[in-house]
Amino acid sequence: MNRCIRLILLTPAIGHTVAAGEPEIAIQPPENTAAPDFSMAASAGTLGLGGSIGYRFNPHFGIRLRGAALSYHRTETWGSEKTRIQLNGDNAGLMLDYYPFGGKLYFTAGLTLSESNMRYRAQFYRKPGGDYHIHMGGFNFQLVDNTRGEISGTCSWNKLQPYLGIGYTDLIWSDYPLYYSLDLGLNYMGSGKLRTATHGHFIHKDPATNQWSEVTPAQIEAALRREGRDFFKIANRLHFYPVVQFSIGLQF
Repeated sequence: MNRCIRLILLTPAIGHTVAAGEPEIAIQPPENTAAPDFSMAASAGTLGLGGSIGYRFNPHFGIRLRGAALSYHRTETWGSEKTRIQLNGDNAGLMLDYYPFGGKLYFTAGLTLSESNMRYRAQFYRKPGGDYHIHMGGFNFQLVDNTRGEISGTCSWNKLQPYLGIGYTDLIWSDYPLYYSLDLGLNYMGSGKLRTATHGHFIHKDPATNQWSEVTPAQIEAALRREGRDFFKIANRLHFYPVVQFSIGLQF
């Protein structure tokens, strides 16, 4: 009996008549257990609102292209003036994912291209024939000759930012190709670079000499740093940007 079974397995194409009482053997094709290769997802988090597309080469390696739009603004009072602060962080990145166990946990390394800047702007208006005094950071400025003045600046970081992180992904329902993922990591932004500019004619009264003189960029920056403490604290100390991004998508 054993010899007959081996013959059937080795030579299925020859044809064989199953004798009475002899077991019939059916050879089933192997099941396709490979994971889907492509993925597409929508995401939200500290990178902003965006999405990603991905391709998984094998159980251990995959690649993703992700992008997001990030913009935030608010108004603060610096001295006697209303100042608008805006954060711009639109970004796109290419990520390589490594699944050490061939499953749901992965480590990510990649490169992000990001706008990464913070801007501030304070505007002043003077009625014709009058004076406009600005009290900021212990300084008293005066706007003359123009009916409109502006103090503005930008703090910007590196546009190309390396990324390292960890993530986890799983199906939401086992019978459907809908999945979720969570990414935690850091973008290295480098050191912020601050630029300050003024528009309009500003003068300053020196308390020691009681004389009016042109306001210098150094005086403007000193006044801004005293008043906009939170803004400049971020500008001076922020070198890494935290990434917490949640995604929901489809595998196919």
